[in-house]
Amino acid sequence: MNNTERLTCAIVTFNSVSVIASCLEALRSQVDDSQILIYDNRSKDDTLQLIQEISPCIRLLRGRHNIGFGPAINALRPEVRTPYLLLLNPDAILQPGAIDELIDLAELVPQAAILGAVQRTPEGTFVGPEPSLDRYREVEGVFGAAMLLRLACFPAEAPLFDPRFWMYFEDTDLCCSTIERGYKILLANQAVILHKPGSSSQVASPEETLVIKQRQYLEFLVSGYIFAYKHRGRAITAFKAALSVPLCYAKYLLLRLRSHPDDYLMYQRSRACFLFIRRVFVDPLFRARAGAP
Repeated sequence: MNNTERLTCAIVTFNSVSVIASCLEALRSQVDDSQILIYDNRSKDDTLQLIQEISPCIRLLRGRHNIGFGPAINALRPEVRTPYLLLLNPDAILQPGAIDELIDLAELVPQAAILGAVQRTPEGTFVGPEPSLDRYREVEGVFGAAMLLRLACFPAEAPLFDPRFWMYFEDTDLCCSTIERGYKILLANQAVILHKPGSSSQVASPEETLVIKQRQYLEFLVSGYIFAYKHRGRAITAFKAALSVPLCYAKYLLLRLRSHPDDYLMYQRSRACFLFIRRVFVDPLFRARAGAP
């Protein structure tokens, strides 16, 4: 069995029609179509149609609604029959030899549960940990945009990702939990992807894009709160919330007074801050989700 036959690749799409073709073109040059799993979070564009046109052999699961990144990967895991699972963003383009290098390193370092590829933007800027001159180096975490998991290191009866994280911090949380269980995380310096963050969920309408960005920013705040509570404790989380709440609320009130805000994206982010505050202090369901008393 060669390297690629030991791997399944999982991709989560949402309105990814502008990027998924380039992603799949690079991926299909390194693995067979039957090794590709895609969970679509109810895209409103032609993402599903394009995937089916590219190859009918790609295994595709259609979500009834947008359940987020981590829960979508959890839904795909029962379909995986290989020892390795590669998580890949739909806006990530694997460079030649990346998969072979990741699996070779995983075989070389059996204590490594997670291996990440070096992420570089098309302009040449590194995203996340930067590579060193060595073949690999041990790091505290890597991003889920290109993350190889040795599935034997993760209990089959438990979800890979904490389902409380809709999006954001789920990869950081997984890395923290992996290190706490005594495994290593490696950055494969010779495995590279091109990745432009934020380009995988675009829609045609600017207004709808801004609404989505508000939801994303709200979930960034929510996930940050859950992560802090889970890994740093109640006292630190409450202290940081006490510092940020007055500023966020004041910014929201200021921009809310504008009937037509000039900086609409900032308005949406401030609105997200306001909704976040309401969730933390008013919504008991959210407090239960976060694990807070």
